[in-house]
Amino acid sequence: KLMKEVSEYGAMPTWQRAKRGYYKQLLEEAGFVDVQERDYSEHVRPILRLFWLLSAIPYYFIVLFHLEKYFVNAIGGARGYYAQKYWRYVAISAKKPIIGGDNSTKS
Repeated sequence: KLMKEVSEYGAMPTWQRAKRGYYKQLLEEAGFVDVQERDYSEHVRPILRLFWLLSAIPYYFIVLFHLEKYFVNAIGGARGYYAQKYWRYVAISAKKPIIGGDNSTKS
């Protein structure tokens, strides 16, 4: 339910299709090389807990008055703390392949 609401209200449709390796596969299919995925989830969790503590009281009022679609970030952050096993915070880097010997890159 959380992912559906965030996708619908927050205009983030990739939440529903982005599984592990999704973005890496997209980059490789597009021709990028040396694709690396780094998981920073453990470093983000403490700040997410702080965000949840700050948003706990407003969160309950937002839910009580059915205002979720107007406060997507607050709802996503608060519920994200509860749903930690369903998400990861990753950084993905890749390089465009070099073609020829003149350091020109593929367009």
